[in-house]
Amino acid sequence: MSAILTIGINEKGEQIKIDDAVSGKNCNCFCPICSTPLIAKNKVPASLAKHEHHFAHFKGCPCKADDETVRHLWAKEVLSREKSLGLPEGNGRIPSGLVHFQNVEVEKWDKIYGFRPDAVATLENGEKLLVEFLVSHKVTAKKRKIIAENNLNCIEIDLNHVELAKDAIKSFLLNATDNREWIGLVENNEVKLHCEELYHEECYYEDSYNEDNIERRQEWVSPQAEEDCLEEEIEQYNTVELPKITKDTQEKVYIAPEQRSCFNCKKNLQWDNRDGWANCGPFISQGLPESRVNPDRARYCNWFEPKVN
Repeated sequence: MSAILTIGINEKGEQIKIDDAVSGKNCNCFCPICSTPLIAKNKVPASLAKHEHHFAHFKGCPCKADDETVRHLWAKEVLSREKSLGLPEGNGRIPSGLVHFQNVEVEKWDKIYGFRPDAVATLENGEKLLVEFLVSHKVTAKKRKIIAENNLNCIEIDLNHVELAKDAIKSFLLNATDNREWIGLVENNEVKLHCEELYHEECYYEDSYNEDNIERRQEWVSPQAEEDCLEEEIEQYNTVELPKITKDTQEKVYIAPEQRSCFNCKKNLQWDNRDGWANCGPFISQGLPESRVNPDRARYCNWFEPKVN
């Protein structure tokens, strides 16, 4: 998606494409984002033009609107107004088809998990769905990891497959279920993570995985790669101010990986105090061949939950 603006709003409040507008400053078109007047740069035939036809703001206008910004804006407008979304199958907690929401919040900073989803939709039963709209940037690995570790519901919707028009975006969001990806799905009691996160040295057991998994582990996991990854995580999170956890806390709290330990996880059943290893309930329930784990395993554990003070 090029960083240009190819759609404007005419005097009647209707969408107008760049090639349908009068050329120059007298096009009488306005920005869909900031509503200021635009200049139509479409005088030279497209076959001869050095640059793609586009609208531009007048000099001094701070607005940086482009097609990607407009797609995001209109998609969030549709979701907020309609409070409905077409969803594919694959998430056991969220229904599929055209789903109606009780409430939709757009661009709200989440203090618990430390990121800002494009939208948070709430069903009547209280279940929340994070909605991310994709144009040029997919959900980052860091955000995917937080979503997966905290068992959140998240759908990423690719807006590149729909015409840049309000009606088209509305129809795409409400009447289709394709070009959508569930993020951080839980299947068979295992959180789907990237293989470099899943096959960590301390939690790997040779007879638990097939040859394909072993090959991927060898590709991603090495002592140096593991050390570099941990140093990067510590650098990212060492300034994080952890929320205070009390018995009155209703929401699950995200704890940075390097600050986790099995000793502050509420899921352990008992400890072997002679050598400091855990006999961990979740590991036993997953049928792993060895239930004894090092407390540092909490840094990578999908079932980690902090103890309540």
